[in-house]
Amino acid sequence: MHTKIRPKDVPGTLLNIALLNLGSSDPSLRSAAYNLLCALTQTFDLKIEGQLLETAGLSNLQTI
Repeated sequence: MHTKIRPKDVPGTLLNIALLNLGSSDPSLRSAAYNLLCALTQTFDLKIEGQLLETAGLSNLQTI
């Protein structure tokens, strides 16, 4: 049986997806995760230190 996702759970779930995929070895997935993180911070007015900027070619992020 699956738990239903409530609207208030959406930002946290998407944030979790973005953060988990920032460490991917796939550059395309890392880039998509970073851009998702940027979109989430803007859409849900998340307060973060510093500034995130969307990118089309961010592929040299190093995994932790």
